[in-house]
Amino acid sequence: MPSSRKNCFVNPFSHIYLERAVADHPRTQRIISRLPGATVVRIETYKHIFNRPKQNFDLQKKSPKLILAAKQPPFTYPFSANCPQAGFERAVYVTPALGCRFDCDFCFLHGMYNSANLVLFVNTEDVFNALGRMECDEQSPLLTSISYETDLLALEPICGFTEEWIAFSRNHANIMFECRTRSGQFKRISEIPPSPNFLLSWSLNPQQVITQLEHGAPSLDSRLQAAKEAMNAGWHVRLCFDPVVPVPQWQTEYLALFEKVFTSLPGDKLYDVTAGPFRMGKDFFKRIRRHRPWCDLFYKEMKIGSECFNNDIITPLSEYISREKLIIWESQS
Repeated sequence: MPSSRKNCFVNPFSHIYLERAVADHPRTQRIISRLPGATVVRIETYKHIFNRPKQNFDLQKKSPKLILAAKQPPFTYPFSANCPQAGFERAVYVTPALGCRFDCDFCFLHGMYNSANLVLFVNTEDVFNALGRMECDEQSPLLTSISYETDLLALEPICGFTEEWIAFSRNHANIMFECRTRSGQFKRISEIPPSPNFLLSWSLNPQQVITQLEHGAPSLDSRLQAAKEAMNAGWHVRLCFDPVVPVPQWQTEYLALFEKVFTSLPGDKLYDVTAGPFRMGKDFFKRIRRHRPWCDLFYKEMKIGSECFNNDIITPLSEYISREKLIIWESQS
């Protein structure tokens, strides 16, 4: 990019679009106080900003805006076929936020949303109530992902939502909460005692993949340090080698990754490990390919065959982690 264009975008979250209905909500006021230089613009509904057609997702990623809104029902969603339930009979995800601070080329959100702006739903209490009712409806444990369409821990400096979810988890022992992240923000919650039914999951890839494809995301070393600190503090930690991205010499890259990871983190103390190949619905794939024609990732053969995946990923992983703790995620579509 020419130097004359480097500073043509204003800082992220320079503007906050605020639904009038939540203007006085305590979480709204807390978030605004953490972004004192932002210009606040009142709106009727977040959909007027977030769902507009013909937005340029990639340009917006350079200077995303923040939208504060009220989540409307439904408050929970069933897992997709591409997200196995890890042994749970019941599994749902919730959407405390829509969008992510990072800009990973292989992320399905690029194909899912029209907008790269970030929505935070401030009426968390309504989601809590919905999950409480689900917990009471049946006896079987419920898996709940709180970071499915966002990276909630990465947003902790702005919204503080992760801390609230941890507090909620302590009174709902029949729900296992998973917070998946690429961030190094564990220090934001490091003073909080661990919750026995709250799982911190770090997505890991070789540094080559992070550098080339996970724009804005912390380094591998930063994530490993965060995961190590969480484990030492007594938290349940999951490691996610998912998706395995077929970059050049990917087999060698991932073998080196496994050696580095399990030299830093003891496999026997992990909650579990997940692994899965790159997978994405055809519509999302086509949309991203159309919007990001410069990204050669979507012009390559992305599919890793089952036999190859088992030989080059699962077999070496099994040397570091017991098979009982290894969850293989494969596309069901």
